[in-house]
Amino acid sequence: NEKTLTWLSLYDALYLDTVGLERHQLKSVIISAITPRKEFLAKHFFRPVGPVGVYESVPPWGGVVRLIFLNELADEVHNAPLKCFASRQAEQKKAFETIEHAGLFKLSVAFGQIVVGLWRLKMKSVLNSPEMEGITPGYVMQLGKEWFESMVDATPEEELFSLPKLKHRLIQEHRDGEQDGKRDGEKKGKAEMLTHLLQRRFGDLPTWACESLSKADLSSLEEWSLRIFDARSLDEVFRAGHD
Repeated sequence: NEKTLTWLSLYDALYLDTVGLERHQLKSVIISAITPRKEFLAKHFFRPVGPVGVYESVPPWGGVVRLIFLNELADEVHNAPLKCFASRQAEQKKAFETIEHAGLFKLSVAFGQIVVGLWRLKMKSVLNSPEMEGITPGYVMQLGKEWFESMVDATPEEELFSLPKLKHRLIQEHRDGEQDGKRDGEKKGKAEMLTHLLQRRFGDLPTWACESLSKADLSSLEEWSLRIFDARSLDEVFRAGHD
């Protein structure tokens, strides 16, 4: 808006004075989560410069101002981290899906943590939105499971199995499950999570291990979940509980 351009001109003047540059040497960039009206673009002589969603203008005070509209950026991998901050929920969703499908979590643990944290904040802000009416609890649970697995895959093994919070989470989930009546769906979810962690640490599981996991009760799943942190083999996890 107008105020943003005013503040930008003041900041540019101070910056140029500080570093001793000339106005023609400066290019300022504004990244906008919202898309302004066309009248605003026309008034300040902004024109598209190539990539979709990118505009430039030469203001009266000189230099170049580049505008990047997150809602308009193409659904490309290199745009996805920025598009997470777009104002339109549909664009945010596309960005998160692109990050997941492209495996960007593997860039670094820190990047993965930032994206998951941002996703959680976005989800909290839109749960009561009319756009969420078609989103079922099952869809949300499945989405959460996929994101959890993506984070496990992106986390180095030595970090994953040294996290006290993960161990605490497994214990807490078991206790919460008991309070909820030990539903079959919860048992299945615990077995799937334990299976994923075992595969991550020991590779493909033998038939006897898969059968043990599918037939186990909640108490056994909890016990095995705790052993995985210190076990050096599958036998130590299951303690020879197979034939």
